[in-house]
Amino acid sequence: MRRRDLLRRRSAFFAVALAGALAGCAAEADRARTVVLTECRLPRLAAAAQCGTLEVPENRDQPDGKKIAIAFAVLPANTLTPKPDALVLLPGGPGQSANSLAAFASRLVEVRRTRDIVLVDPRGTGRSSPLDCAALKPDDTPDDVLDTDPVPKAKECLQELVARGVDVAQYTTAAWVADLDAVRAALGYPTWNL
Repeated sequence: MRRRDLLRRRSAFFAVALAGALAGCAAEADRARTVVLTECRLPRLAAAAQCGTLEVPENRDQPDGKKIAIAFAVLPANTLTPKPDALVLLPGGPGQSANSLAAFASRLVEVRRTRDIVLVDPRGTGRSSPLDCAALKPDDTPDDVLDTDPVPKAKECLQELVARGVDVAQYTTAAWVADLDAVRAALGYPTWNL
């Protein structure tokens, strides 16, 4: 009878210790991350990802001014203890969203064994405050696009964006780099790999 009590106490002790250790890990991860992630689906990606948005100043010289949303997705590592430095895949351009990289990211099985993969839509593309304008929407005319002068449509688009209150001077590589660093910090990664 005494031996059975001792085994029960040991089992209870180990269960409590394990629960405390797991809770400590979860609390540490939650403490580092300052954004909420929700399950989402990306095009041509079979498994669910974790998506979120981060609000940043459109113009970092005016931190209390207009804000824009930067959208991102995390493909979690396939381990309970991922390495702290995720891999972030940068979309090409101009205008490519990170969603177009989801199928490629899903093939990086070796990377996902140990690291999260992060996809971030650059400002003005995808779900990150897209700079869509009617002037550049494809039309149904069979005219050869290569024979059409793009400058008038570009000027019309610029006028439309400015009329909507977009500060087009803020959609630069420097602003994109600052956005990436803000997303990195909000996700709680001390560093990440490009």
